[in-house]
Amino acid sequence: MVQAGATLGEFYYRIAEKSNMHGFPSGICPTVGVGRHFSDGGYGTMMRKYGLSVDNIVDAQLINVNGKLLNRKRLQESDCIEMSWIESVMYYWGFPTGTPTTTLLSCIAQRLSPFKIKSDYVQNPISKQDFEFIFERMKKLENQMLAFNPYGGKMNEISEFAKPFPHRAEAFLNYRDLDIGINSHGRNAYVEGMVYGHKYFKETNYKRLVRVKTRVDPDNFFRNEQSIPTLSS
Repeated sequence: MVQAGATLGEFYYRIAEKSNMHGFPSGICPTVGVGRHFSDGGYGTMMRKYGLSVDNIVDAQLINVNGKLLNRKRLQESDCIEMSWIESVMYYWGFPTGTPTTTLLSCIAQRLSPFKIKSDYVQNPISKQDFEFIFERMKKLENQMLAFNPYGGKMNEISEFAKPFPHRAEAFLNYRDLDIGINSHGRNAYVEGMVYGHKYFKETNYKRLVRVKTRVDPDNFFRNEQSIPTLSS
């Protein structure tokens, strides 16, 4: 059992502590909390073969706004370096080779300088001309990085309407982006939520999430700038 307050680093370390043959498909940032990561889908380097984190959760215990414990039923070409799964987690995050895996237990972020991420979903091939344009723009930036996260594979075997995370065949993850829109959680909360909710979850899933939110948290106690609103907001 993994508690919601655990970080991915702590989670990975405990798996590797028990076995050097097993792993778990999830993110590559060791200080991210598993609660939010899993509930949003949870994508990582093994997603094409094993799917998202949420696709591999067999059971969960949830506490609603009234403090009631709810049981949830079974949820629906380059040179290579051979390494174990836990070593690949360390390598991908940029830890020097040989860094002890106990480093994953630290809740202190390794990158303290602020940065901003923008992303989108790509469903059609990007032309050579477009790539040249992108690279020319990147040259004008002092520090930048371009990353592609291939979707599909195992994760696309599950319907986009089966879980909150619907983007299973596209080629990019949209990080939480406040530039898309924020919610004041006033009288127009449902409409304001549609602006980012449809982009993150698509229309059908957004409506389902609003209904669930209204049922389990009718007073909208748990909220942030881009949380799911209630119908009564």
